[in-house]
Formats: sequence, structure tokens, C-alpha cells
Amino acid sequence: MKKFLVARTKNEVYCDNLKYYYNIVFDEMVLRNLNELFPECEIKTDYNAVKLVEELGYNASYEFQKRMEGKRRSQKEIFY
Repeated sequence: MKKFLVARTKNEVYCDNLKYYYNIVFDEMVLRNLNELFPECEIKTDYNAVKLVEELGYNASYEFQKRMEGKRRSQKEIFY
């Protein structure tokens, strides 16, 4: 019975489609911003974002601030 239910669910929902793995915890704009701030992590899904926060641990807030400041500085340099 379990196998039948799992198979039926897989038929109803295309599990390989990335659409089902984002916009659950973070919305699309947040994922895009995180991907810009952490290009080395290739953040495309909620899983990637949560994994990044887990890896950064208590330093997550500091690292976000540091990278956002760097982004702001580089944007100012473009305009001046």
C-alpha cells in the first residue's frame, strides 16, 4: 500500500522540477539576492540557502552584513 501511495504521488507531482524546491522558506527575490551575495554557493533552492546558513552558523549575520557592504561599495564605485 505504501509503495502504491508513493508511486501515485510521484505521478501527480513532478518531483524533479525545481519549482517544488523553492519559495517554501525563502521567496524568489531572497534566493536571487543570496545568490548574488554568495555566488560561490550557487543558491537556487531553499535547500541551498538553508545549507549556507547552517554552514555559517553564528557568523551568518556578520557575513551577510560584510558582503552587503561590499556590494554597496562596488555599486557606489560604478556611479562615481
